[in-house]
Amino acid sequence: MAQGLPSNSLYQILQDRHGTFWLTSPNLIASVEEAELSGPYPSGDRAISVKVYSMPFGGDGAQLYGGRQPSGFLAPDGSVWFPTTRGAANVQTTKPAAAKPPRAVLGDLVEDGRGVVPDDGLQVPAYVARLSFAFGAVSLRPQEGVRFRYKLENFDNGWNTPAANRSATYTNLPAGHYRFRVAVFDTADPAMVNETSLSFTKMPFFYQTWWFYTLAGLLGAFVAWAIYHQRVRQMQTRFSAVLEERNRLAREMHDIVIQGCTGTSSLLEAIASVATEKRTMDWALLDYARLQIRTTINEAREAVWNMRQEREKAIDLVQALGVAVTQMNREYGSTVSFAHNLDKLDVGASGAHEIIMTVREALYNSIQHSGTDHVQLDVQSSEDGNLIISVVDHGRGFSADKTILEKEGHYGIVGMRERIQRLGGRFDLTSEPGSGTAVRFVVSRTKGRIRTQRR
Repeated sequence: MAQGLPSNSLYQILQDRHGTFWLTSPNLIASVEEAELSGPYPSGDRAISVKVYSMPFGGDGAQLYGGRQPSGFLAPDGSVWFPTTRGAANVQTTKPAAAKPPRAVLGDLVEDGRGVVPDDGLQVPAYVARLSFAFGAVSLRPQEGVRFRYKLENFDNGWNTPAANRSATYTNLPAGHYRFRVAVFDTADPAMVNETSLSFTKMPFFYQTWWFYTLAGLLGAFVAWAIYHQRVRQMQTRFSAVLEERNRLAREMHDIVIQGCTGTSSLLEAIASVATEKRTMDWALLDYARLQIRTTINEAREAVWNMRQEREKAIDLVQALGVAVTQMNREYGSTVSFAHNLDKLDVGASGAHEIIMTVREALYNSIQHSGTDHVQLDVQSSEDGNLIISVVDHGRGFSADKTILEKEGHYGIVGMRERIQRLGGRFDLTSEPGSGTAVRFVVSRTKGRIRTQRR
């Protein structure tokens, strides 16, 4: 039947002198021309032309015989006879007048068992899993030879032959636009086809919409971007930690080892400048040199020890600065005055170390380069919770506009600024030729676990 035959169960096949094949099935008689069977292989798109003969009035419901052969007879005069349950049937072979094909109509559209009106532009909800289309033909002629075929555009690759109930069912259709087409024709003239159609849209779930895909793509891109930048930040943090450690070691080398060795070198130069006959009398200079070397070694050891300590002890910053001033006065023969409004200033070891190294570098620069023999160190605790430390000399000074920081091998000012910035403080340096130099920095007393006691 998929290729156009009237039935899949045939009782008799006869061929007359004109080449026409006569076919009988349980309840119908049909004929097909030999040329139809000799052409291209029939298919759902090209069915063979088969003429179906209806029973005359009073012969409705007659059944043909097929249990014994022959069950049909070709008379010498060319007439065709077949036995039925209501007597012999004689087929009139005169060609009937051409008739229009039946009109195809669509019946109910059923969504998961619920009937809806099949209107063009129908929107089928996304949750509907089963769609059933019912169809039929409108014709006043007998419909024994009426055949159907259907196709769902954007889903079916070709035409389909319906079952006996004249319906088509689709399950789990993906979201999209569809057009259901039904074609009806008479087997006597399969070229004359009448067709009807229904356009509808299967709505998508929210996760099947373009905006969801767009958001998902943007979210994926953002996650990838965040992971990438997180990785970059981790690498930058590690690099900054390594760079900071290198800078810290450079400051320690400059403020402890280089300054200590410079002081020792100055003492040894002083010994070398004394006349030969007086060298045996200047043992004090040698003692100073020995003391300077021991102090440098101890400070270097203390710096290494501080690097390896997880917990730090509190240090009295006022006392430590006083010791540093006394050492400066003894080593360089200069006058460094120390003024403060605090009796005691407890600071964590790491914070105290940064402040002491900064003060020592500022004092050393003033003593070595200012050309004056008096330097003022002032430590004050303000009411707003800040610790203000200043080192002032009235020496030769220098132009603050000069790129002194770019001089090769001179990193003292850079190191001082870095140390104060590590404590979250503010570092200022002012100087003019002939007016001296002032180094001033401000650190919050809440940094480094600072505790103060006023006089």
